[in-house]
Amino acid sequence: MSRFLLAPLFVIALETGLSRSDLVGLTWAQVDLEAGLIRLARRKTGVEATIPISVACREALEECRTRPVIGERVLLGPLGRPSCLVTIRHHFTTAKEIAGITRRVRLHDLRHTFASRLASAGVSLQVIAKALGHSSTRTTERYARPDADAMRAVLDALDGKIPNSNANSERGANATKR
Repeated sequence: MSRFLLAPLFVIALETGLSRSDLVGLTWAQVDLEAGLIRLARRKTGVEATIPISVACREALEECRTRPVIGERVLLGPLGRPSCLVTIRHHFTTAKEIAGITRRVRLHDLRHTFASRLASAGVSLQVIAKALGHSSTRTTERYARPDADAMRAVLDALDGKIPNSNANSERGANATKR
């Protein structure tokens, strides 16, 4: 596998939250660019994941679609073979070195990053679970960790700094006085 495949692979991993096996096994039949969705039954659980395609993910998918070697699977090496997990892991390590990342980060951590980005943006656990292909939000809770900005939004809501919150309405203010 050459470098030309790696950027789209890592972008797709980060933008979809797919596990390694689902990422490597992703087929064009599971990608609906027109509807803007990826739908697949997770290999590990069989639970269906429905993932909206972001702008960055769409660009990465379109780059894969325009490559000289196209097959049933989205992520192929230059010879048309499916991507090898060992090679992906090796290139991920190289990418971390280039980026100056010294702490332990695994490819699977991109799945956690995907869920945490959604949680920090206020997406419900039920929706995040659907995108990750989890059958229970309890599993999703281990993945989706809101960031400091999201926690500051909680404080802003509690302190009445969010203009349309119930706490700022007359009814909400009266309810807290009772």
